[in-house]
Amino acid sequence: MMPARVTPTLPDNMISTSERVTTMSEVSETASLSTESESVNEHLFKAIDEIYSPVLKLMRLFGVYYGDTNQKSFTSNSGRFLMRECLSLLHCGLVATGLLYNFILALLGCFLDPKNIFIKLLFSAWCLLVALSEIIFLMVSSLKTTRHSRFRRFVHSMVHIKGNASLKKAKSKSRQGIIVFFAVMFGANVGALITYFKLDINLASFKPFNESPVFAIVSQIFLVIGVGVWLLPILFFCNTCLIIVELFDDLAKKMSQQLLHFAKLDIRPLQIGHQKLCEVVELADEMFSPFLLGMVSLYIPLICFNSYLIVYLLQENAENKTLMMGNNLFWLIVSTCLMAIILLFGSKVNEKIHSFQKIFRTTPIAKEDEGKLVIFMLDLQGDPKGISIGGLVVIRKSLSLTIAGVIISYFTVLLSIPK
Repeated sequence: MMPARVTPTLPDNMISTSERVTTMSEVSETASLSTESESVNEHLFKAIDEIYSPVLKLMRLFGVYYGDTNQKSFTSNSGRFLMRECLSLLHCGLVATGLLYNFILALLGCFLDPKNIFIKLLFSAWCLLVALSEIIFLMVSSLKTTRHSRFRRFVHSMVHIKGNASLKKAKSKSRQGIIVFFAVMFGANVGALITYFKLDINLASFKPFNESPVFAIVSQIFLVIGVGVWLLPILFFCNTCLIIVELFDDLAKKMSQQLLHFAKLDIRPLQIGHQKLCEVVELADEMFSPFLLGMVSLYIPLICFNSYLIVYLLQENAENKTLMMGNNLFWLIVSTCLMAIILLFGSKVNEKIHSFQKIFRTTPIAKEDEGKLVIFMLDLQGDPKGISIGGLVVIRKSLSLTIAGVIISYFTVLLSIPK
């Protein structure tokens, strides 16, 4: 029997334990990545790239995104940070700086030049909304070289889902969304130029900034860029919701096809598929919830101020009244529509997750699966699932009525303020 205190002496050429562990972990990781890449749903992968790539290119152009825009980057594990990423990151930093510059100008104008305070508050709210949209989206979506990028993890989880979803509806609506983006972009920039040249309203209209035209020109350039920064993340959000909805539709289609061939439904594979899709939704929520919190919380005062200015202008005989009315009406319609779009597309995801409750109520289930069905139904009847606003409340249809009530309440308070 060997003594307990004897310590074996290792030869010099033998690999240390720590080196072994490191080597084994590297081999394991490489094998895992290899298996992962093999299990990618290539058909779904290509469809997702066709939807996201045009939007990501536009976002990169406007400085909202600085990662790669092709499909290889979605599942690439490269840790290299290339020169084009560095240049794109500098471009994004410049855009973010310009948007913050506009917000600071608008905020200073409220204190240093309080004339037309509601117009300046309107500019402040919009500039803050755009700056937050830029900063938050850069933090959560960009960078292919970071393994923990929220966008990268989200796409990774989607492309490994087994299914036959073609995403035709999502592709078609994505193309329509890009057309609408350019139309609204054109209208918004025309409105911004009318405000600057015809109404003589700009963010740098007070001392000391009005002593040089450079401040006003720089501000106007970033207002034009800011319109793209304002609209593109919402288009990106809508595309994501459309993809998720079609994936749930594909799962429901599988269930109906199974019922055509079998008298009773095997719930286990469908339950697993639903759980995987819910994990995809959780990753989407992790990516979008900070952005949606900033957007929804600022759209409310933006809509209120726009509505108040329209009511105020109706009662006044101001110079250029028609131009100011048209300008404010355009911004009110666009802001209201964007808020409605966020709530509509977000609620669709919640509906699709919980739609399986209705489906399973009328579907024949084998006796041995009844217990699994009860657990599944209880899970769906629990806390609402979907994309949330800052992790505080999940977007559902009922939320639209709540927000509408808040807007009406604040608008009523504004109307009661003396002129």
